[in-house]
Amino acid sequence: MKAIVFGAGGMLGHALVRRLRQDKERGVEVLPVYHRTADVAEWSEVMDLLRSHQDADVVFNCAGVLNTSHDSIAMVSTNALGPHVLAAVTDSYGIPLVLISTDCVFSGRPPGNTFGPYARHEGYTTVHVPDPVDLYGRTKLAGEVEAPHVTVVRTSFVGPTHGLWAWVKEQIENGAMVDGWTKAKWSGSTVWAVADALVRMVDQDGGVAPAERSHGWAFRNPGPGIIHLATKKAISKYEAIDLIVTAIDKTLHIRETDGVQLDRTLWSTYELPSLEEALRQSTAFRMTS
Repeated sequence: MKAIVFGAGGMLGHALVRRLRQDKERGVEVLPVYHRTADVAEWSEVMDLLRSHQDADVVFNCAGVLNTSHDSIAMVSTNALGPHVLAAVTDSYGIPLVLISTDCVFSGRPPGNTFGPYARHEGYTTVHVPDPVDLYGRTKLAGEVEAPHVTVVRTSFVGPTHGLWAWVKEQIENGAMVDGWTKAKWSGSTVWAVADALVRMVDQDGGVAPAERSHGWAFRNPGPGIIHLATKKAISKYEAIDLIVTAIDKTLHIRETDGVQLDRTLWSTYELPSLEEALRQSTAFRMTS
């Protein structure tokens, strides 16, 4: 199998490339694509690259500009326009495309959708109408292409280089006391757990133990539509901070507070291991924390 990963310089793209390379002995070939190689929003660059790799079985788009960048033009270009460019070019070559989206396409504001057949009992389902509240969420939603060869994966993750984990490390270094929001709910896991799930999602043997998998790789198309890649049970941001601190074997004073109410829990259609389990099982985070 041949996989192409756009956004290979980012945290998820890097983890996904590493995970795919673990299956090299099963015939998996991976082509990491960095921004300097091909900008996902530049039609000619994407076309030229994929023209040389028409034999690819799948393209993953992990390219994205976060809301911390304060670069609205780059955010619109990469998050909103880029996926449509990729979708058009991959369609012309008949290559399945997996687009990584986010739980931030939902506001998370209580009480959420509490009426009708799709009431939010334990999270947003794939049929809930997105209601993003910031530019990041709106651009990611705009990049959720609906096409027969496109799979959109909404998910959320932590890792040592940005987001909650990086913030926790900074607070530890500063010896600060932090607020742990007990009413801010989250259904994500580690970046490595997400990368592993993405690989299993396109592996015909992805549901069996590694020792029982066939020698050769058989590609499985996850099909069109939206997948929610999330944990079975949500945890609070307080719990997430505490788990990260414990995992990296540090000390941080966390003050429990219910001052922020936010719930972007996703109802999982493809299950991630809990953050606690993912941290316990992973050895990669110890090398980069």
